[in-house]
Amino acid sequence: MKTVAVKIFQDKIWFNPGLGLSLRQTNLPFKFFKFSQRPIFWLLEMKTYDKNSSTLSVNVLDFKAPYNESWAQQKPKAEVLNLYFIHLDWGAFCACLSYYQSDAKDMMPYDSNSDSNSHSKFHDMVITVPIKKLNIGHGKISFIKKFKWSDKDQILEIPQVNMIPDYEYIKPYFSKILKKNTIDVNISLKITNKIVEVVECSSEDLAQIDSDAIYVLKSYKIDNWKRIAKDSINGALLFDSTKEEGVLQDFGNIDEFEREILFHILEDENIRNKAQLEFLANILLDSQKLMLTVEPQFGFVFVVQGREMVHCVWELVNSHGTYVWSFAASKFGPKQLKILEAEFALLSQHGRSHYRNNVRNTTDIFFNIVQHQRSDDPIIDHFGKWKVELEKLFV
Repeated sequence: MKTVAVKIFQDKIWFNPGLGLSLRQTNLPFKFFKFSQRPIFWLLEMKTYDKNSSTLSVNVLDFKAPYNESWAQQKPKAEVLNLYFIHLDWGAFCACLSYYQSDAKDMMPYDSNSDSNSHSKFHDMVITVPIKKLNIGHGKISFIKKFKWSDKDQILEIPQVNMIPDYEYIKPYFSKILKKNTIDVNISLKITNKIVEVVECSSEDLAQIDSDAIYVLKSYKIDNWKRIAKDSINGALLFDSTKEEGVLQDFGNIDEFEREILFHILEDENIRNKAQLEFLANILLDSQKLMLTVEPQFGFVFVVQGREMVHCVWELVNSHGTYVWSFAASKFGPKQLKILEAEFALLSQHGRSHYRNNVRNTTDIFFNIVQHQRSDDPIIDHFGKWKVELEKLFV
């Protein structure tokens, strides 16, 4: 099957940016309809070519073909002065129009023996999907939907370049950004003999979950031997929940929002440092930031305000130690975040063990670590010891 992509724009059918045919050069009843003003791409099946009249006969395989960069480089092997459509599905054709007269349908090219998309229908719809039913993957978000035209469930995917699977843990945060528990999804379907094909799937709601909502700490490449080392760290992804300006300014309620995230991921009673995480969440104030590390392990960066210094406490889920960076500053701001990024870069490059053994304090930042004691003895209050040691640092 030989195919060619065309662009329909400004009442012309374009084979490439420099070669377009007017509707007068087709067998379409162009006086009785008007195409939409937006660019439309069709995928045509080339059936025959008449050299005498330079007429190319085609059928439309896809009325909603995605844009392909190769379209601009297309060059016909022979001159095309006329385009003859053997058959056009009226329902699919209508979806490309902004206006048509009632008798236009009777004038459309029709072939009862055509094996093109004569039995296909196109349907556009907007559906509402609960955020909790979204599945987050690498560069995409998916969900399951059953349409009335099919007996089978469909897996629909929405491209979302900044998504990674670990965001499954923080889906409650999406509700806070959007101020609702659902998203609206725009769907275009192609339906052929009870077979449903998803032509397009997008959501303007998800577009709001962008770099302003998710702070990405710089990631660094690690050598293979470091990548497989037990203490290696492949960069970190920080999720800032309390931006001072913009859409996130109302999300600083620790008693409501941060607890919601923590309990969402800490449903497993076997998480060894659950008490530490809950304690750190409780000591935050509304004006302080909560950031999440997503790679290589899910955890939290709590910003704790001391009397004279500000402290960033890194607590990984199921970790054995609490990392604390203390800044000689009255509050945590862009300058301190930049310094913290540099420390995470060192962690990424050298691994946690090397970092702990070689880190040097400066006048701007001081590093400490509070180890988690492990014991099955219920009499010994290891959490209490950890808490006392940590609070000693909060000057």
